[in-house]
Amino acid sequence: MGIRTKDCLLPIMIILLFSFYVWGNAEPIDIKSSLKSTGNLVALQKSNIEIKNEKLKITINDVTANIEVNYKYFNNGEEDTVFLAFPVDFLMDMFDARENPQKQDLNGFDIKKNGKRILYDHIIEKEYCCDDGSCNHSKPKLSLNSQNCDGSLTRKWYVTKVVFPKKKETNVTIRYRIRAFGDPNVYSGNPIPRMDTRKIFYDFSPAQYFGMGKAEKMEIELDFRKMKSVGGKIEKITPSFFKQKSKGIYTYSGKDFDFKKNPNLRIVYDVKEFEMFNYFKENRRTNDYMIIPIWKVSSSIDEKKYGARNLFDGKQDTAWCFKGGKEQFVEVELFPPLGANYVSVMNGYLKNKETYDNNGKVLDFEVVTDCPDKKYCIYDDCSPFKFKKNYKPDVPKWNDVFLNNPFSTNRPIWKIEQSAYLLRKPCKVKILIKKTKKGKKYNDICISEIFIQ
Repeated sequence: MGIRTKDCLLPIMIILLFSFYVWGNAEPIDIKSSLKSTGNLVALQKSNIEIKNEKLKITINDVTANIEVNYKYFNNGEEDTVFLAFPVDFLMDMFDARENPQKQDLNGFDIKKNGKRILYDHIIEKEYCCDDGSCNHSKPKLSLNSQNCDGSLTRKWYVTKVVFPKKKETNVTIRYRIRAFGDPNVYSGNPIPRMDTRKIFYDFSPAQYFGMGKAEKMEIELDFRKMKSVGGKIEKITPSFFKQKSKGIYTYSGKDFDFKKNPNLRIVYDVKEFEMFNYFKENRRTNDYMIIPIWKVSSSIDEKKYGARNLFDGKQDTAWCFKGGKEQFVEVELFPPLGANYVSVMNGYLKNKETYDNNGKVLDFEVVTDCPDKKYCIYDDCSPFKFKKNYKPDVPKWNDVFLNNPFSTNRPIWKIEQSAYLLRKPCKVKILIKKTKKGKKYNDICISEIFIQ
């Protein structure tokens, strides 16, 4: 996969943040023609240098992936100094306010030759202006203020000088971590984001400039075990030549792998529930970055160990625990200007499987608050909140996925109808327990976290 500008092939390696992540094999370039000022790369055909073996391993974690590529080259000719270009694309959304996002989205770019770390010689860089948010179409950016861009793409080629000795093997290894493509969005009319599937691409074609454009042997391993441990699932893998070696491991091994003819690797996977859990955790409602103050609490079995303050400490292995029975509650106070959009819970005591199974869970509760009253809202046209009279949270069985991704127990209880609901004065939110279920060993009922956002 690549972008053609005139007669020059520009292979894309990684597109970060709001576009496809595409990274590709290294290609030999003409360093004299590939000017830093223009960012145009001219590929050289290195017929004497063959790729004997390429080993590619991709480990999908959650929204990130670890990449390791091992090349075994053999130089049939005289000693040759080659400049290898590893392309990396950073696509920035026009609303991205992160500090130094390029550094955040690409991690630990490491190159080794025959087991020894080498530094890249320089970076060739060029900026492009995107015609749309996904940057399906782009053009060179002339100046910072000359164009209105829906997004900005910075293309960097990490150029590394490698000496290939006469009639010898040379091993080159590249490792890095990238952030997989996804398109989470928060709209003004819907304060909770819409999570998208994550996508990983690998472009084989740049390696066609070595030897006869083939690898004598190609080995690929895709490791999804970490992704599955947080509740993720595979949506699609192409090409279809992969076979499942073991649970969460897919492999391919083939000979005379043609870099021009084989379709590019494409992985689509889903970690939306995990991302939603992190979103709630990172964007939970606080008052001036402090824990929300507890206004009232009905009771706790031990205020020091299992008090209601544990509901807002950001730790799933602590909990508010109380004796079973209805009409137990915890009430918190919110201060201007921010109101609350969502209330969500992590049901049960999530310290470990034993505490989860032995302690009780909440089966039914209600949210009671005076926040919806228009007198608390800054704007005169505030719409009232809508509530469920009784809310029944999930009580799933414990497993490894539940340990790593407890968001499956979290569901929205109530939400605003318009996002511009700002508080004029403090209001209170009460979580009122209506029905509970005993644990295997104790009558104690526990909730690990409450998210107010």
